[in-house]
Amino acid sequence: MQRIIFSIILLFTVAVMVTIQNNFLILLLLLLLWAIPFKHYKKSDALFFSIGTISFLILDVVVVKKGVFYFSRPDFLGLPIYEPFLWGFYLIAINKIGQSQEKLPAQKTFCLLVILICLTLAQGVDS
Repeated sequence: MQRIIFSIILLFTVAVMVTIQNNFLILLLLLLLWAIPFKHYKKSDALFFSIGTISFLILDVVVVKKGVFYFSRPDFLGLPIYEPFLWGFYLIAINKIGQSQEKLPAQKTFCLLVILICLTLAQGVDS
């Protein structure tokens, strides 16, 4: 059931970003939408969200500053205000959708994986 809920919320997340033009309204709607599955937050959810948000914020800022890509409606450091939060939510959603009856990897392993992904992607950015 959790997989279905997160899959539906991912679809609504994309729909909000495609249909709304105001970045601050997008952020507000996404945070409200994402609160639905997190009635009972776990510390690991907050950790995944925080690590994803901070790590990918840094990565996004680096690649935008290097000119790898740009956003058509930036608000903050060349990014839409909602962009860093998307990554935090995506990591939680991927984790929840991917959950099975087996035990998940340790939180430390997950956090290290996120950091390694960011470092790897950042290395691919030309100076």
